[in-house]
Amino acid sequence: MIDQPMSLQEGIEFLLDKEQLPAEWDASEWAAQEDDIKLRAFFSSRVENARFLDRAQGLIFDYLTKVRDEVTLRDGTKTTVLRVGGRADFVRLMREFMIEEGMATEEEMWNTEQS
Repeated sequence: MIDQPMSLQEGIEFLLDKEQLPAEWDASEWAAQEDDIKLRAFFSSRVENARFLDRAQGLIFDYLTKVRDEVTLRDGTKTTVLRVGGRADFVRLMREFMIEEGMATEEEMWNTEQS
């Protein structure tokens, strides 16, 4: 857990050093773990899918480092766009990933109140 201010570069390195630890632990079981495990882990309570955690960690990194992708516009012009422009992009991309992975149906993802 980040409990004191750090530079953006230190924050990115902190995130990249995390190991994905999928587990069935709930928040109270997670809180009972040793501090060194909690410090090293990229974890979300009750998430078992390591690919989900990997994708989430990657998208957060892409956002923080402002990763850009080249795209071609309708008129043929090439330009670049942010891979993850903000929270809405992150939520949309994670929902699409969950559907692709069979973790949820389209109805479950798109027929809910937008976050």
